[in-house]
Amino acid sequence: MTFSEKAKSEILSKNLNSPCCRIAGLSAFIRGAGTISVEGGKVGFEIVTENQMASDFYAKIIADDFNEKVSLTTTHDKFNGKSKYVLKCLSN
Repeated sequence: MTFSEKAKSEILSKNLNSPCCRIAGLSAFIRGAGTISVEGGKVGFEIVTENQMASDFYAKIIADDFNEKVSLTTTHDKFNGKSKYVLKCLSN
């Protein structure tokens, strides 16, 4: 398990019920795995991870706490054979 995987697993194992903890966790996740995305004149961000639990968890935070639409897709990494989970959120 890589350092990044260990860090994500540790964050996900914590009970992030309070809004400040949920936002802090989301911020760390975006900072570590996120990029700015521009599509069709809309600006937002995209996060790519190999951890499905992380992508589902943070998609729920974005949808529930910020009332934003999130798309989740799965791709396959040709180099290492692992699945990649892509979480994308664009402005309305």
